[in-house]
Order: sequence, then C-alpha cells, then structure tokens
Amino acid sequence: MNSHAQRLNWLKQSGWRAATVLDVGAHKGDWAKMLCSVFPEAKILMIEADDRHESDLLATGYPYHLGVVGKLQGVVDFYTQPDPLWSTGASIFKENTPIYDDGSLVKKIPMKRLDQIVKERSLEKINFIKLDVQGAEIDVLEGCSAILREHPVDYVLAEVSLVNANHGAPLADAVISYMRSIGFGMFDIYELHYWKNQLLQLDILFARNHLITSGVLKEMSLPTIITTPPPTAMASSRRLRIGIHSEQFDGRGTGKVPLDYGTAMADILGHEPIFITTKHQANEGLPAIQKRFKTILYESSQPEAVRSNLATIAAKEKLDFLYMVKSGQNDGKTPDNCPTGVHCVFLMNEPHGTIYAGVSEFLARRFGQSLYVPHIIKNFPPTENWRKKFNIPDHALVVGRCGGSMTFNVDFVKQVVKLALEKRPDLYFLFLSTDQFFQHERAIFLPWVETEQEKFNFIHACDIMLHARHGGETFGLAVGEFSVANKPVLTWSGLGDPHSHDKAHIEILGSKAMIYNNPQDLWTYLMGITKDHLRDRSWDMYSERFSSESVIKQFNNVFLSH
Repeated sequence: MNSHAQRLNWLKQSGWRAATVLDVGAHKGDWAKMLCSVFPEAKILMIEADDRHESDLLATGYPYHLGVVGKLQGVVDFYTQPDPLWSTGASIFKENTPIYDDGSLVKKIPMKRLDQIVKERSLEKINFIKLDVQGAEIDVLEGCSAILREHPVDYVLAEVSLVNANHGAPLADAVISYMRSIGFGMFDIYELHYWKNQLLQLDILFARNHLITSGVLKEMSLPTIITTPPPTAMASSRRLRIGIHSEQFDGRGTGKVPLDYGTAMADILGHEPIFITTKHQANEGLPAIQKRFKTILYESSQPEAVRSNLATIAAKEKLDFLYMVKSGQNDGKTPDNCPTGVHCVFLMNEPHGTIYAGVSEFLARRFGQSLYVPHIIKNFPPTENWRKKFNIPDHALVVGRCGGSMTFNVDFVKQVVKLALEKRPDLYFLFLSTDQFFQHERAIFLPWVETEQEKFNFIHACDIMLHARHGGETFGLAVGEFSVANKPVLTWSGLGDPHSHDKAHIEILGSKAMIYNNPQDLWTYLMGITKDHLRDRSWDMYSERFSSESVIKQFNNVFLSH
C-alpha cells in the first residue's frame, strides 16, 4: 500500500489531480483512504462484492456500492471464503490455490455494469479507475465503455497476474493487449507481488496514449538514461541512528526479536540502534539489551502522551528512522517528525507510518499487502544435557513445547496427551512456559528460562515439537526455533478452529510439517512415531531463509531503503 502512496504522490508532483475515482474491489476501504490522503479533494466511489465488509466501508465515510461489476446484468457465482479475513482472493473466477480447493464459499451476487452504477449516481469527471478484481479486469472494463468514452479517464490501475491464479481468468499479456485496444498503454509499475522468488502479480498503471510520450527523452542529457523514476531512493551508506520501540521488551518474543534486529543492524549494516520503551511494563528482556545498547524509558502509557514522548525522543536523539513493532492497528502512538516503520504481528488492515510491513509473507498476503520482514532465527548448540538433568532415559521419545504460557490452548490436544502417556510408557512431555493442565510423572512443566542458551538446551532435549494454538501463527517463532535445531514439528491444521487460523508456520515448514486435523490423527502420530524415524533426517526449514544476514538484508530493503 505504501508503494501506491509513493507513486500517487509522484503523479501529484507531476501536476495531475484526482477528480472522481472508482475503487473497484475496495475490500475494507484501505486503498480509498490512502488515495484520499494523497488527494484530499478527490471524490471516490468504493465498489465491493462481499457485503461482509460493509461495516468497514461504512466507517470510511466514503460512498460505496455492494455487488459485482462486469459486462453482464444478472446474478453470477462469486467465489470467496467462509472467513472474510481470507477473502482477499475472492472473484467471479475461482482462485487456483489450496485454500480454495480445501473449501470455498460460493455466493450468488447480482452483477451490474459500471456504466449503469455511474449513471444511477450521476457521477461526473471520473479520471481514475482502480481495479483489484482477481482476474475480472477485462470483464469490468467491458462494462464501462460509456465511462471510458464520456469521462476524462486518464488512468486505470489494475492488478494483473503472470500465472493462472484464477481459473479461466485472462493473464497480464491479455489485459495489456486489451488496454492497448482501447487506447491505454503501460505508464508505471506500482507494486510487484512475489512468492518464493517468483513474480506472480503486478500492479500496472495504464494511461491514455496521449499521456505517454517519448518527448521527455529530449529533456535528458544523452547518452545517460535514467531507468528508475523518483521518489524512491537507494539505501544510504552512512551510519544511521535507528530507534527500536516496543510496548515492552519481555523475556520472550517482544524482547528477543527487537534485540536480534538491533544486533544485526549494528554488526552487519553498521547502524546505531537505540531501544525505546515505557517504564510501566516489567521489561524482563531489558537487561540483555542494556548490556550492549543505549536504552530510553519514558513515563507515559496513554497514546497521545506516548506519541509526544516518541516525537521528543526522535528529535533529541536525531533519529533517522523509528522502528515500531505493533499488532498492526493504528494505536495513535506513531510520531510524524521522523520516518517510521510499523511492523505488524497480527493485523495489516490499518496502514499508518511511513512503511507498513508484516512479520511474514503469509500475513501480508492475507491482508492484500506486499511488504514483510520475518524474524531472525538462530540455533544455539546445547551446553547442558537436559535429559540427564530431568532423569529422562535415552530411549524415551520426548515431545516438547514452548511459547506463551496460555497459547497451548487446544483442548482436544490436552486430552490426547493425557491418554498417550497412559498408553505409551516410553513417552515423555517437556513443557516450557506452559500453564500446567494436569500432573503426571512423565509430563514435566518448567518455568520460562532467562537466556537463549537455556531455551535451546531445552529444545535439544526434545525429539519433536507439539504445537497446538487456536488462531495459528502469523510467523511462528517457537516453531522456527525447533526447526533450526533440526526438530520436526507436529502441528494442528486448524480444522474446525472457531478463530481465524493463520498458517504461516505450516507454509514455511512445507513438506516437513507433520499435520493433524483431529484427536485421532494426533493419537496416531503419538502412538506411531519412533526415534528411528526422526533420527538422521533433515527437518530444518528456517535456517537459510531466516538467518541474521538474510533477514537484515530484507529489513534494510523494506524499512531503510525508503
């Protein structure tokens, strides 16, 4: 989304102004809000097929139309997901992905031509159309021939696909050819969408042919040709002062993750991190940070006061950039006197700050975004034998779990654990930082440990991880730590989860994931897994992608190169 704002600002700098804009495929209205922040004077009509987003559209304050648009009049099949959070791929063309193969919702929705909607609303001076319609671009355009003929439409922004993302939908070359046939050419690229280093989709800004001219070349000093337009800048090679802010630096994720970033910033990029948080939290992870880095603690906890404090700190410390880890919601705490990067852990539906990025590709894709920076995952070889420490026999199969104390919370898993211990005498469970839910001599519950080394001594004592969390993972830090230690992960698919179930960890583990859907699946695994099956196999799917070097390079590209 932020790349769209940058490119629209560039368009604004060239002298163009938005008059009336059609936002087709508005989803929750985030793009409309972004456009109106760049062009406050613009009128906009949001068009969205999924009526489950109506409350979000209503909250924007902009007018909207609910329904499908295309070249026909009548009722059509619309493919979406039962959970509206997963509906970013919804279309009249069924998405060609596992999530839609596993179960999609087909709704009967009335289709109208854009021409008819615009006529009914007496809209004037439409000069920009945005299309995010998952393969239905040509269908929509064929339904707005009168608009293109009678209104001063300068630009059409369309997301197009290079691969068969939607069954039967035209690909990018067909869309480009169609646009050429109606007098529009490629003018700019707003965003590129990758998956595992392959370009899948891109957002193209098409312009009327008269706006595309080679005359600009005459203004350039030949033979030099600038191939990258402003305003995007290359990352600075100078030493940057970077603030790292979290609501608290605890002894787990919100302490470890920022410290890993800060260490890599200093050691690999040569920058100067400064850690910032409130005095009103326990901050168990702060001593580890203070051993090496400057820390600043402020008094307040209320949003407006925090924002003021951060602005003061940014000015006093002459920060070049302020990194902020958040849930993803706009909490009103982001200062505006220095560039900021908001790193979203759970949601990406309220863009704010200079850069707005997720903690995983999965999370970004789920919310229709493209920017993400994962966590750094590092392995620590064991320095102490925790099997011996807790009198666990060498032949025993040890199933381990660590993470938030309340996030081992799938009830049927707890019941299967109890039954499995009664049935299999060589089975042990090691629970680190997990609320104790029963007592058994071979179920050992341990408090959280202070250091990364102790945590990995625990992990290396285990043969396999058992993961059972309602809501799944937007990244999966503990899952990654077991994986880099070459331990397989046994995890719930989320089948039947009443919560939205994030599957970033399952995507990353890929074919190495051991997935159970129900109690019977888990029972079969726990009864059948042997140490011989687990031994001498490669289970690690995190080390290469999430090393300090790989991640901080991506951090630099996403947050600092702008």
